Amino acid sequence: MKNKLMLFSLNLLLAVLGSVFFALSHPNYFNLNGLQILAYAALIPFFVLIKRTDLKFSFLWGAFSGALFYFLFNFWIIFFHPIAIYIIIAKYCVIYSLLFFVLKIIDSYMCKNAFVFQAVAWVAFEYLNTLGFLGYPYGIIGYTQWNFPVLIRVSSILGVWGISFLLVFFSSCMASFLFDFYKEKNIKNVYKRYKLPMMIWIGVFFAFIFYGTFTKIEFSGNSKVKIALVQPNHDPWIGNFEVYKNNYENLKSLSEKAIKENPDLDLVVWPETAFIPRIRWHYKYSSSSNPSSGLVRELLNFLNEQRVPFLIGNDDGEISENLMDSENIDAGRIDYNAALLFIPGENVLPPSPQIYRKMHLVPFTEHFPYQKIFPQVYEFLKENDTHFWEKGKESNLLEFNNLKIGTPICFEDTFGYISSIFSKKGADIIINLTNDAWAQSAVSQYQHLSMAVFRAVENRLPVLRSTSSGQTAFIDQNGNIQKMLQPFIKDNLIADVTLLTKGYKTVYSYLGDFFGILCTIVLVFNLCFIIINKFIKKDRRSNETE
Repeated sequence: MKNKLMLFSLNLLLAVLGSVFFALSHPNYFNLNGLQILAYAALIPFFVLIKRTDLKFSFLWGAFSGALFYFLFNFWIIFFHPIAIYIIIAKYCVIYSLLFFVLKIIDSYMCKNAFVFQAVAWVAFEYLNTLGFLGYPYGIIGYTQWNFPVLIRVSSILGVWGISFLLVFFSSCMASFLFDFYKEKNIKNVYKRYKLPMMIWIGVFFAFIFYGTFTKIEFSGNSKVKIALVQPNHDPWIGNFEVYKNNYENLKSLSEKAIKENPDLDLVVWPETAFIPRIRWHYKYSSSSNPSSGLVRELLNFLNEQRVPFLIGNDDGEISENLMDSENIDAGRIDYNAALLFIPGENVLPPSPQIYRKMHLVPFTEHFPYQKIFPQVYEFLKENDTHFWEKGKESNLLEFNNLKIGTPICFEDTFGYISSIFSKKGADIIINLTNDAWAQSAVSQYQHLSMAVFRAVENRLPVLRSTSSGQTAFIDQNGNIQKMLQPFIKDNLIADVTLLTKGYKTVYSYLGDFFGILCTIVLVFNLCFIIINKFIKKDRRSNETE
């Protein structure tokens, strides 16, 4: 009994250590940049735990570890929605119970070089975790290296998955080395066994560094644009009409300041849903006595008097014939989370802006497509202050003066595939509109920023972020953060952005997440091989018995 308690206590310690190391590797409460060096060893406790535990208990340790490290890592999600933290914990209980089970199977049935296939499995699960309605890219281990631009430039080929594999391979290999040394107590034999894979890892690490060094983009002689990114430092969804009007005055004042101080300014950008109410809807359908209609017209008159275009985040309403109600026109409205490009003298009055509509919405809190299957869940979400949007259907670019802009909205810049589509369609620049003010957390904002850096190096496009409260930033094509505003201040960021030659594309722009897909395919074949091999051995034993 005493031995069992000691074994359990040690396993618990490993699970807790792995969770803490994982959380500290990413931007966290103690260090907003994250302890990126810790990421190389962060998963060692998990891999040692997998070696120590039985197959039947691997589920439980996976569920516990997944719930704990996502709670530590994503604690700020509590402020997003009352049920968000429960959904996150439930999801990662399931995912990591399966992951640990798969890792234990690989460890048990592929004794030789099992750590290689464990690294493949981990990256495959990271990739699968970004797919579908519940796709959620936060927590991918590769994102911890966001502040190491020379290393992550290889993402222009492999995406973030190549960086993840590099980190996970080191952890899985070192865990196997330490576990074998503990068992055998013979450093020479164990060293000899792991010398080659570690030499290969070191070679790959420096190959990534050399690639990043020699593919650094030089900007001399290229054309430039000057863009003002407005950070108003307010959550646009908190308040009433008077608050919305004050928010508009704040945005207007910051914009006028940017235009006055920068005569050669080309564009002003406001964050996600920065302006409330709905511009096109209230202009077209609200009566002149409606205060929202008056505020919309005030905005449009202001925009039309300016000498530069404005890119504005807005809740874009559109009438649906299927939902038309002659007595209540609002009942027929469909809402989209949108980016609207207004060009003075061209599409401001009447408002007919170029529009991009957010395609990948946040599950449960922005979008729930299963109303008919789970009507009670749908009603519960509505009662808990959920604002539902429809999904946009097209990854269209916005354009003025021959400048093509991809505009992922908020959550969308955490997914590599969306920006790669913009790049493939010919985008010259990625401008992200974000509202993370609801979290009241610099940790949340830095975690979001860490993923945006990868969008720049994956496609070798400049990435600009206009946010409500942070992190408003200009990231160049090499993954360097050229400028960034402090969180939770009211200010403008003026970005002088150098553009590359038209038509420049990376491998990632064309092939997207192929390395994540490749890891998934290898994992499936690996598991099939283990199952088939087990049946063959079982059949042989039964034949020998006969």
